[in-house]
Amino acid sequence: MKKNYKRRCLLFALVFLFSGFLLKPPVYAQTLYTVAPGDTLYLIAQKHQTSVETIRQLNGLENNLIYAGQALVIPDQVPVHIVAEGENLYRIAKLYNTTVSAIVSGNNLPDDSLRVGQLLRINSGRYERPNAFIVGYYTEEEDYLPSSAWSTIVHMSDLSYVAPFWFRLNQYDPTDLETAGYFSQSEARRIVAAAHARNVQVIPVIHNFLYEDKSLTKNLVTEMLSRPESRRKCIDNITWLIEFYGFDGVNMDFEGIRVSDRDNLSVFYQELGDRLRAKGYLFTVAVPAKSSDWDNPWAAPYDYSAIGRAADLVVLMMYNEHGWPGSGPGPVSSIGFNHAVLKYAVNKIPTHKIIVSEPVFGFDFNLQTAKNDYLSHELAMQRVKNFGAAPLFDVTSQTPFFSYTADNQRHEVWYEDAESLKRKLDLIREYDIAGLALWRLGLEDPAIWQTIRERVNIR
Repeated sequence: MKKNYKRRCLLFALVFLFSGFLLKPPVYAQTLYTVAPGDTLYLIAQKHQTSVETIRQLNGLENNLIYAGQALVIPDQVPVHIVAEGENLYRIAKLYNTTVSAIVSGNNLPDDSLRVGQLLRINSGRYERPNAFIVGYYTEEEDYLPSSAWSTIVHMSDLSYVAPFWFRLNQYDPTDLETAGYFSQSEARRIVAAAHARNVQVIPVIHNFLYEDKSLTKNLVTEMLSRPESRRKCIDNITWLIEFYGFDGVNMDFEGIRVSDRDNLSVFYQELGDRLRAKGYLFTVAVPAKSSDWDNPWAAPYDYSAIGRAADLVVLMMYNEHGWPGSGPGPVSSIGFNHAVLKYAVNKIPTHKIIVSEPVFGFDFNLQTAKNDYLSHELAMQRVKNFGAAPLFDVTSQTPFFSYTADNQRHEVWYEDAESLKRKLDLIREYDIAGLALWRLGLEDPAIWQTIRERVNIR
């Protein structure tokens, strides 16, 4: 009985595959997978490095419902590309080292228009891994979230730069620097030594937030930028910090500043960049993501063109598309949001200087209280287990999510994993940019490291 059932499933799969549903016979081999108890389409797709939509298309499924013992056709390698928001045929062709005409003819497309979620067969060319910088942000423990130490040491060989979150403007003298939270000189030197042993550079973050007095976030930057003498003194202290610890440069991250400080900030970054380059140090700047110059008050103070001239690398912080107070539930960093920001940025900043900084965390949105919790991938998976949730993959945003109910309150969890990061890694080739940063180490899906190695050559 069981053998006959499997034969019928296999016969159905073969008839289905060659019946014309797929526009051409698949290039790669397929396997027959038997659904196990507890399986979901999302988990099966993760296991086989494919997508939920591909499995549904191959098996003619109208929804995500499956049952134990069901036979599913699974591609060994995915011969399709799922169209995301903001993509066009030119960029997809560039990604796979093929041509627009090859994609059009291979899919019998009537014209070059695309829709989100559309599956395109890629039968010519092959993916060539771009060279890319990988930056790992490093923090100490944050309440219930682990420090970055373990992940940093274990995955040091998969990084180009480590950016420890240790220093900020001194709250009593903004031309000087102070440590924020727990900091150990011996630990700092241990990280530097471990990084340098693997040919990885250390570029500490210098920021302006997390003070008890919230007004200092704006006021300290305004005071430091206001006079040439105070800017010069701050640059002296940054240079001393690099030399004292044996760092390789810095990552400047001033956030929540006044729009009126925009020009002075650009001047300061140019002065700092000139000083550091003269001494052989790397100068990088993190800026909020935006898709137009005066997008919003948070991002308006950053002149992309001026900062692009001043810095060696510009890190576009692609997180909290949702997750800020009042945002409502949604992806932390959708692929459409990334495309919109990059289409603007590549016209302002030389592409060889652009790093996209992507989240590896998530948010648990409580739909009743309108509050959210900051989650690591591990915590998100614990909630899947604890509440019997079924993770799904949102085709439009190219990010995973799930829902659950606790104490009669509905929750939506949007997070990042290896599959969503794969789409962001592909932006490196699509836009010919320098690389990708991870905020932050210690929160990630462990599977991302294999994905990084498969999608890019780490510089």
